[in-house]
Amino acid sequence: MNASQMLLPPISCVIDWPGTVSVIRDIVVTVGTVAAVIIIWRGFMRWRKIEQGKANSDLGRRVLTAAFKTRDWIKDARRPFILFGERPESYDTATLRQKRMAELRRYAARFKPVRDCCIELESLRCECEAIWEEGIVGLISELMICCRKLEHAMEMSVRVMGIPSLGLEQTDEAFAYIVVDNGAQLKADGTRSDENRFTAEVRAVVDKIETYVREKLRKEITPRPSSEAPANETHR
Repeated sequence: MNASQMLLPPISCVIDWPGTVSVIRDIVVTVGTVAAVIIIWRGFMRWRKIEQGKANSDLGRRVLTAAFKTRDWIKDARRPFILFGERPESYDTATLRQKRMAELRRYAARFKPVRDCCIELESLRCECEAIWEEGIVGLISELMICCRKLEHAMEMSVRVMGIPSLGLEQTDEAFAYIVVDNGAQLKADGTRSDENRFTAEVRAVVDKIETYVREKLRKEITPRPSSEAPANETHR
């Protein structure tokens, strides 16, 4: 036996089972912890997506409801017929000042529901600006501008009431198409007149809001994969 063989330590085949088990246990615990974190994270993201979808759906429903209510109340405020009680019984014999005051009260009563809708739209506009994009904010602003146009036209039609135009188109007729919607009229040639300009403007804005909201909500819905039947399957 040479000197190098004498310096080698003896080889042992004994396995350190306690240490091996401890290492395996640590690996299993680590893998289990990582798997649990991944599952929890995926569950959280799924829950977050569901809650975000619910929030968008609720916001979209409220925006559409407010837009439709505003459209309907604008239509009601512009109705051509005057209900009993909207004018005093002595209106026909009243002075010009008394008639103006009566018209102001009538228009104020008609416009009040529209003003309430504007308050709701203003709140929804701020909420949409915080959650959604700028597109819907601009559309809501356009609808509120329509409300303001109606209010201004009502005020001006009363202010110029009884004042001769003097060729400057300063009579209530200049605001009549905004204040009142008489609908499509039958012309002498048998055809109907075009839609009221202000009515078309309000309808176009509401249609844009509806299209935007429905497209927004449609993108939130994840389509389920359709299971196609095998080609060789026989349908009974």
